[in-house]
Amino acid sequence: MSTKPIITIIIVSYNSRKVLKKCLTKLEQVQKEITAEIILVDNNSHDGSPEMVAASFPKVRLIRNSENLGFAAANNQGIKNSSGESILLLNSDAFLETKAAKTMLQFMERNPDVGICGPQLLYEDATWQRSFGLCINAHTAFLDAIGWTSLQHIWRRITWPYSKHFLKPREVEYVDGACMLIQRELVREIGSLDESFLFFCEDVEFCLRARRAGWKVMYIPASQVVHLRGGSSSKEGMYKVAYLKFQALNQFIVNEYGEDEWQRYLSWIRFHFRNRKWLARAGKQLGIFSKDAISRYEILQQIFGGQRYE
Repeated sequence: MSTKPIITIIIVSYNSRKVLKKCLTKLEQVQKEITAEIILVDNNSHDGSPEMVAASFPKVRLIRNSENLGFAAANNQGIKNSSGESILLLNSDAFLETKAAKTMLQFMERNPDVGICGPQLLYEDATWQRSFGLCINAHTAFLDAIGWTSLQHIWRRITWPYSKHFLKPREVEYVDGACMLIQRELVREIGSLDESFLFFCEDVEFCLRARRAGWKVMYIPASQVVHLRGGSSSKEGMYKVAYLKFQALNQFIVNEYGEDEWQRYLSWIRFHFRNRKWLARAGKQLGIFSKDAISRYEILQQIFGGQRYE
C-alpha cells in the first residue's frame, strides 16, 4: 500500500536542461528524508529536457505539453495532478535542500492559518536575494521612485550575514513564486493560479487572493534556497521580457485597483526609471554600472513610456 506524500513539488520547465538536472538531483536527496512526490511539467522544450528527465529521473512524474502554456497554467496542471498534503511550486533554477523543505513544512504544520509561505532566496554565492514584497500598486511605485525600496534591499543584502542568525518568520504581502509552499486547503478554497498571467504577477495575485480570504502569507528566513534568477543578456531578450512584465503589471493593477491607480503607478514608475537610467550612466563612468544596466533602464523607460514591443 502506497503512502500518501507529505508534499508535492511541482516544477515548470522550458528549455532549462542544465539547471533542471541540478534541481532534480537536489530533490532526490530531499526524497530520502521526506515523502515527496515530484511533478515536472514541460512547456514544449526543444533542448532535450523531457528526454533527460525520463532517462535520469524515472521517479519524477513527467507531464509534456505540446505548446508553451505559460507558468501559471503549467503549474495548475501540476496542482491538478498532485496528491501531496502540501504543494511546493519550485522554479527549475532553484535548488531545494532537505533542511529548507522541513523548516517550511514544520512551520505550516504548527500554524494552520498560514496558507502560503516562502523561504529566503539566495544567489549562488549565498548573498541575499529579494524573496518577498509589498503588493504592487502606485504606493510601491512611489517607494521605488524615491529610492526607499533600493535602500531596503541594499541594507538587507549588507546585513544578511549577521541578521540571518536572528531573523524570525514574519507576515508579508507576497512571497516570490520561485519557491512557494501552499497548503492544499487553500487551493480548495480559492482555486489555483490565475492562468491569464502568462509571465509575472501570478504569485502576487495568488497571495493577495489568499490574504483576502483570511489566510496568512509568511516569509521564513530560516529556510534558505539558492535561486539563480537568470535573465536574457541580449537587448531583444530584455525588451521582450520587460514588455511581458509591463502587460502583466497593467493587467494586475487595473483588475485589482482600477485604471486610475494604473495611471498613478505609471507616473511614479516612469520617474523611477528615468532617474535610474541617469544614475546608471553616471555610475558607468565610475565603473559601478555596466552597459547592460543602462540598456535595461532605457528599455524599461521606453516601454513604460508607451512604446510597444513588436
